[in-house]
Amino acid sequence: RDQYEHHQFQFRKSLRADQFAARFPVQAEIGVLTTLQGDAIGKEMIRKAFTMILRPGNQREYERRHKPIWPELQESLRRHSARNYSIFLDPETDKLFAYVEIESEELWSKMAQTEVCRRWWAHMKDLMLTNDDDSPLAINLEEVFHLD
Repeated sequence: RDQYEHHQFQFRKSLRADQFAARFPVQAEIGVLTTLQGDAIGKEMIRKAFTMILRPGNQREYERRHKPIWPELQESLRRHSARNYSIFLDPETDKLFAYVEIESEELWSKMAQTEVCRRWWAHMKDLMLTNDDDSPLAINLEEVFHLD
């Protein structure tokens, strides 16, 4: 388990209004620029990336349980500042790569204390490597390159 120790690396990005409009032209045109899910334009976002590992033979079930995730989990993730969250699977190795943008480390860390998050971890623990508290065994990654 030593190779799966948790590391805390933060990745920061500034999302200015002009960058938002270029990235999300339809939302900007319809006036979402200032109200999209409570995002604060110009607020610095923290980019996080991490890997997790599925137990062999669980790829299809992992995908099935994510299509879609529970509505209450989606809402809690948004309330705890998660945006632009994606998980990718390497089918050859059972490794998962996750990427999320957050507004606040404090809010993000509080997500792990929510009842819905704890229920989700318990729901997923049979499919993946986990810690004693059922949280996924995750390795945080350090950003070495970024291009807006």
